[in-house]
Amino acid sequence: MLEVSAGGVVIHNGEFLLLKKFSNDWVLPKGRLENNETIELAAIREVQE
Repeated sequence: MLEVSAGGVVIHNGEFLLLKKFSNDWVLPKGRLENNETIELAAIREVQE
């Protein structure tokens, strides 16, 4: 089964939003789609979370 993820790049005042994981890696906000969710809505939700 194919799993789809969505996310986004947030730029504010010339700065990028990155998330620091427990492993100390820096990542862009992203995550898996929920049931019957579009890629666009999933990207918005993930950035807001």
